[in-house]
Amino acid sequence: MEDQLQTLRTQIDEIDQELIMLLAKRFAVTEQVGIAKRDSNAPAQDVNREAAQFEKLKNLAKKAELDEAVVQPIWRAIIDQVIARHTVLRNASNEK
Repeated sequence: MEDQLQTLRTQIDEIDQELIMLLAKRFAVTEQVGIAKRDSNAPAQDVNREAAQFEKLKNLAKKAELDEAVVQPIWRAIIDQVIARHTVLRNASNEK
């Protein structure tokens, strides 16, 4: 039992590492989006894009047999962080 538990925990640790690397990659891209939005004077938040993203994520979750109720709050937190960063970029530009 202990060997199996350790093996499973090792798998979880590896997945966590992959998730962190993917989040870092995602945030690097969204940083560029924020800069592009700032430079084009676009708003930090795009509610139409968000709605489309959440619909796409709902479908992806269903396809992966993952409860969308698990996915939604995780992505809400990610998107909220992106919006906050885009707001910082926009405000910093306005202060110059």
